[in-house]
Amino acid sequence: MRHLLLNNNSNISRTVISLSRKAKAAVVSQQRQQQPQHRCCFRRYIHIENRIKELGITLPTAAGPRANYDVISYDEEARVMYVSGHLPFTPEDGTLMTGKITDGAGDDGKDIDYGYKAARYAALNIVSTVQDRLAKLGTGSNKGDTTKSAGYDLDQIEKIQKVFGIVQSSDEFKHQHLVMDGASDVLMEIFGNKVGYHARSAIGTNTLPLDITVEIEAVIKLKPMLRYIVGQTVECKTGPQEWSVGVITQLNYKEPEWEHSAPYQIRIDGTDNDVGVGQSRYIFAPEDSENVIRDVQQK
Repeated sequence: MRHLLLNNNSNISRTVISLSRKAKAAVVSQQRQQQPQHRCCFRRYIHIENRIKELGITLPTAAGPRANYDVISYDEEARVMYVSGHLPFTPEDGTLMTGKITDGAGDDGKDIDYGYKAARYAALNIVSTVQDRLAKLGTGSNKGDTTKSAGYDLDQIEKIQKVFGIVQSSDEFKHQHLVMDGASDVLMEIFGNKVGYHARSAIGTNTLPLDITVEIEAVIKLKPMLRYIVGQTVECKTGPQEWSVGVITQLNYKEPEWEHSAPYQIRIDGTDNDVGVGQSRYIFAPEDSENVIRDVQQK
């Protein structure tokens, strides 16, 4: 059986089918018929959740609203999340960071480093809330699976479009923009330049609810909805010029230990020498593009 195999040392131990760079991705096989399972991919997809772990970042528990509003208003048609103002709860124990940022004068004032940390924690609370909401949005897309693992993950985010921050500060303090760098920096760390680089505004105020140091809200754009659904028959690319017909068995496919994400898992039933009559193999399509997966072509 032909398939792609990539290990940590980049040693090729099986026949490799080289796909065109134009595709940028490949459909690769998982042999489930008494063969070792190979996790394979032509293009590496790193889960945002995995990057958070690599950075040593701990997300706080997603918090609910503090009054009569929703923490996220989701425009399903536009695929945009309007994230309400979030508070600076610490990830360690949920302590709320409070107090006014000053220029350093007075015993009761907090310095700019304290404000920076508060903004960072508020942004992490946004990430946690969005992660929780995405999991709920995706639940049920995989044949009635209602577990959190069936839902969407942070890889669904296409762009952090706008961040707005309010800093509780004294009249003399003029560096609210530097405080807000705490939020911007951590979003860039987690999502990278392409997704995390955003528009931003920052203002100062003499007071905030619950005496919090900062409050931050965001506008987040999600990726387009997938073109296909579970049970649909499609063609997927299995070689430079080869396409195979299969049935989509799962959306947003991943395994817990994987560093790869894939919009589709597809079952290809055996009708030729590649699979074997009466047998099946499972492959995953690492991106939802015409170069990798398409409607069944009329012959």
